[in-house]
Amino acid sequence: MANDRNGRGQRPLVLTLAGAVVAACGATASPTPTTSGSTPSGPLATQPRSPTQREGGTLRVGLPALGDNAPIAEAYVDPHRWLGMEEVLRCCLVRTLLSYNGRTTAEGGIILQPDLAESLPDVSPDRLTWTFRLRAGLRFGPPYEDTAITSRDIVRGIERSVAVGEGALFFEPITGVAAYADERASTIVGLEAPDERTLIVRLDEPNADVATAMSLPGSSPIPADAANGHDDDYGAFLVASGPYMYEGSEALGKGGQGEPHEARQRAGIAVLVRNPSWDRSIDGLRGAWVDRIELSRANSLEDDRERLSRGDIDVAGYPLRSDELAATRADPARRELVAVATYPAVFFLPLNLALPPFDDLAVRRAIGFSLDRSAIAEILSATEPRFTTYRVARHAVPDSFENNLLLDYNPFPSPGDRGDLAAARAAMAESNYDSDADGRCDAPACANVPLIVGSTDPQVVSTVENSLDAIGISLQPRSDDADPYDVRAHNGTFVLAGWLSDTPALGGFSSVFSPPLEEPDGFAFSLSASLIGSRPEQLQAWGYDVDSVPSVDTKVAECLAAVGSERFLCAAELDQLVVERAVPFIPVAFPEVGFAFGDRVAAFSVDQSVIAPALDQIALDN
Repeated sequence: MANDRNGRGQRPLVLTLAGAVVAACGATASPTPTTSGSTPSGPLATQPRSPTQREGGTLRVGLPALGDNAPIAEAYVDPHRWLGMEEVLRCCLVRTLLSYNGRTTAEGGIILQPDLAESLPDVSPDRLTWTFRLRAGLRFGPPYEDTAITSRDIVRGIERSVAVGEGALFFEPITGVAAYADERASTIVGLEAPDERTLIVRLDEPNADVATAMSLPGSSPIPADAANGHDDDYGAFLVASGPYMYEGSEALGKGGQGEPHEARQRAGIAVLVRNPSWDRSIDGLRGAWVDRIELSRANSLEDDRERLSRGDIDVAGYPLRSDELAATRADPARRELVAVATYPAVFFLPLNLALPPFDDLAVRRAIGFSLDRSAIAEILSATEPRFTTYRVARHAVPDSFENNLLLDYNPFPSPGDRGDLAAARAAMAESNYDSDADGRCDAPACANVPLIVGSTDPQVVSTVENSLDAIGISLQPRSDDADPYDVRAHNGTFVLAGWLSDTPALGGFSSVFSPPLEEPDGFAFSLSASLIGSRPEQLQAWGYDVDSVPSVDTKVAECLAAVGSERFLCAAELDQLVVERAVPFIPVAFPEVGFAFGDRVAAFSVDQSVIAPALDQIALDN
C-alpha cells in the first residue's frame, strides 16, 4: 500500500506542474441520478457529428507510449491493478455493480447508474448497510462462457484488489478492509454474499464513497480459479465481463492455464473483439458500436499525430496541446473532430490562515477580488503542456463533482475575471490591517509576506505579485526547496497549488479542506497549505499567535455521508462555504484536456468519469 500523506488511504501523486504540487486522491460519486438542467460553460464537445450510431467496423486507438520500446503487452491490464487504463476496462473489458454512461457531465456522465446490479443499492436508514442485487443472465466471457457471474465473484475481485493492488486505498470504508490488507483476517468481513445474486456491504461509519468503489475496475468480478498463480500477471489471462474480450480468449484454459494474451498480439497491436457472452439487452450503459478495437502505442506525441493525420488510427492517444486545439478548431474540415473535457482538478493560490495578514477574512476576500485569474489561466495555457488549456476557476470544487450545479456561481466577480480593484479595496477597508480604511493593507504584517515560487513561470509569479500589491500586500519570493505544505515553516502562500482526483466525485477531493496531518516523527503538513481546520493546541505547538482558524469539518462529514442527489447538493454547499466563509485559498484555474479523432469517426463522446474518449460510444462512418 502506498504511503498516504493525507491520512485517508488516498494515493498521493506528486506532479510538477507550473511549480504546483498536484496530489491525486480518491473520490466518490452519488449512487442516484440527478440533473441540474444547466448547460456547461466549458467546451465539453460530445457527438458533434451524426448522432446515428452505426454498428460494425474496426476502431483503431492510439495509446501513449510508456517509455522506450514499451511492449503493447502493457495494454493487457489487470483490472485489480487498474491505474492508467481505466477507460479500456470500463468501456470494454469489465463490468461492475455500478458504472457510468461514458458521457459528459451535462449528459449524466458523472451519475452512477446500475451496471451488473439490476438497480441502485438499497441503503439502510443508518447508511451503514448497502445491499446490491445482481441482474439475472450475467455470464463471463470465454473460456468461462458457461459460468454465471455471482456476488461471490465480486467479493473475490475486491479481495484480490486489496491483496495485490491498491484496493485498500479505495475500499477503505468497508468494514474489515484494513484487517484484510494487513493479513490479520482471511476475508473482508464487511462483504457478505448470502446468495448468488445478493451482495451486502457493511461500513464502520456512513460514507457514500462505497458507491464509487463499486464502480472501480478493482470491484469487477473474477471467476473462482481464473487468477490462480497470476498475482502479478492476471491481465494476460483476463476473463472479460464487458462487451469485448481479448482476441483469442477462447483459447485460454480455465484455472489460469494456457497461453497468455500477449503471446497472440499482432505486430504490436492488441485486439479486442466482441464478447459472445455480453448481452446488449442487460447493459444499458455501453453502446459498443464497433466490432473490433485495435490498441497500439505511439512512439511519441509526434508519432501519434502523424498516425492520426495519415488515417492509421481513429483516436489519438495523446491529449492536444493548446496550439493544436486552436488550429483544429480553426479548420472547418476538422473542427467537429475534437472534444475538450474539464479535468477533475483545481489550481489555486493558498493562504495561510494562521499567518497575518491572511488570518483576516476581509484580507482574504480582498485577494479574491484583486487576483487576475484570466491572466494566470492564459499563461498556463500557453506555457504548461501537461494539460491542453486552462479556464478560470470561479469556485473551489470542479463542476463535475457537483453535477454542474454551480456553473454560474462566482463569489468574486470582475470584468473578464481580471480582478476588480474597487471591490478588492472595499473588502480590504473592512480589515483591521487597513488602519485608515483606504483599501490598502498598511500594517507591518502586510510587507514581505513569504511566497514560495519553486519552478512556477515568472509571468504567473508577477501576476500574483501585482494583484496583491494593488491592495497593499507585498510578497517576498523564495525559490529554495522549502516544503510549502510544512505547517511549521510559517509560509504565507505559494504559486500555484493544485489538487487532482483520480476518481470522479467529492470524497477524496474534500481532503484539500481537511485539517493538517501529523506524522510520528513530528512533521505536520496541510494538504492545501492553508492550515484549515487546525486545532488551537496545534497552532500553539507550531508557533502561531492565532488561537483558531476556520474549519469545514462538519460540512465535509455531512457530505461524505450524503447519498444520491443529496451529495451533489452538499458538495455545492461545501464549495460555497469554502469560498465565501472560510476562503483558505483563491481558486484560479480548472485544467482542460482536448482529444482529436479521425475522419472515419461518425459519433463520439468524452467519458467524464475517467476523462478520456469513451471507446464504447464511438461509431464509425462505414
